[in-house]
Amino acid sequence: MDHFHVPGLAVAVFDATTIDALAFGHASLDPPIPTTPGTIFDCASTSKSLTAAAVGKLTEQHPHISWATSVTALSPGIFVLPSADITLEDILSHRSGMPRHDESCLGVHSATPDTPRSVTANLQRLVTSAAPRTRFQYCNLMYTAASHVVEAVSGVPFAEFLRENFFAPLGMHDTHVQPSAVLAAGLEARFAVPYAWDDDEDGDDSSDKEREEKGRYRSLARLEQPEGQGAGSVQSTVRDFARWAQAVMVRGQAGASGEGVLSERTFAALVAPRVVVEPSATEEGDEERLAPLTSHRLYALGWEVESYRGRRIVRHDGCVNGFGSLVLFLPALQFGLVVFGNATRAADLAPVLAMEVVDVALGVRDERVDWLAWVEGGGGEGERGGEAEGGAVAKDPERGWYRNAGYHDVVVEVRDGELFIDATDRSMPFWINFEHLAEDRKFVAHLKDDEGEFALLAAEFRLDEAGEVCSLGIAFVQEMDNYLVWFERTEEPT
Repeated sequence: MDHFHVPGLAVAVFDATTIDALAFGHASLDPPIPTTPGTIFDCASTSKSLTAAAVGKLTEQHPHISWATSVTALSPGIFVLPSADITLEDILSHRSGMPRHDESCLGVHSATPDTPRSVTANLQRLVTSAAPRTRFQYCNLMYTAASHVVEAVSGVPFAEFLRENFFAPLGMHDTHVQPSAVLAAGLEARFAVPYAWDDDEDGDDSSDKEREEKGRYRSLARLEQPEGQGAGSVQSTVRDFARWAQAVMVRGQAGASGEGVLSERTFAALVAPRVVVEPSATEEGDEERLAPLTSHRLYALGWEVESYRGRRIVRHDGCVNGFGSLVLFLPALQFGLVVFGNATRAADLAPVLAMEVVDVALGVRDERVDWLAWVEGGGGEGERGGEAEGGAVAKDPERGWYRNAGYHDVVVEVRDGELFIDATDRSMPFWINFEHLAEDRKFVAHLKDDEGEFALLAAEFRLDEAGEVCSLGIAFVQEMDNYLVWFERTEEPT
């Protein structure tokens, strides 16, 4: 925990009939409150498994709905994509052809905050980057669209649908949707505080190790994201979430956890693989992207499936502002675990801990994988963006309002001598500082979020025939090489 700078951690271990939970560290540092098995965390993207299950419930309640049903047919005029045959199965397995587009979504602090319905309607204004069913592209917005479909078909709010069909039947009494629901239930004292770790930046002579050793925790705001429901936003304890994972593992069989929640057939459908997550790892010389002794990972419906040492693992991880999570189980062993932590790097700590436990469960004694070394080595993952080449910083000509139909308005300002965008009105708040390259109107956009994480994106300002700045392009869509999202210069709204 100290290595990854995670102040608090909770772990639940389960088999087909029992659940045990442990907790370590602090749910809050100031005031100091210890983490317990009853501490509530943001589950982040592990929430997706419940969204897929909610859609599965629709297929059981409505005979005309199946996994192959067109989403457009269930949300006519709202869900509009170039291909009209995008199915429920497609959006839940990330093979709709739509890339992430996370930065397009407006949060609760916007003057015009998004809702699940508006997020779904806005998809038609966003570019697709692949034909349907040809490529895995993780897309949070499609899970929000799935939650909108649940509301449109059932006629009840998504949170209520989950509570009636899953939380209540499974005894998940400490599980809620959105942080505000946890507070409304009077559970603030048990609600983990999210944290980021800031390395000490005083003085350029300090080494990276010295700066890290002198660092400190900084509390973050819990993210209220009604516009992101379905993709995340479930708040739960490890014990509660283990009840859900246990139900999926045993497939709701008679006398077991989850009996009657979903049919065995629907449970099986949730974990049936649909698409290869990392097809590039099949290319010669790129095998290092695979975890040691692990197969290519496949995506099912809100779950990922892989083989490790010849055993099938069903899993999903999650990461959001100040929280990290992982849930996994091995069907053949009828064994699983849930790990929640209150720092983003808990998402790195969780697989290290989980896979060490899996090795113990498998009885591995020799040739143990050094999971810490593999995770710290990046796990084969590449970095987003590239390095800037330097150059002077441009100023006033670029200042002003810019608009893209799908990404809405951005305002370019000058702060501390640099071009700057404050996008804290977004669902996932961020800031951008522009660094001017020596070549023409090209820039590097330094994107930073509340935790200080950086991404380097290509950016460009274009001039009109009169030599005036008329548009701004930013490479928000990392799945598309050399593609910029273009914002046209506009007047400030009145």
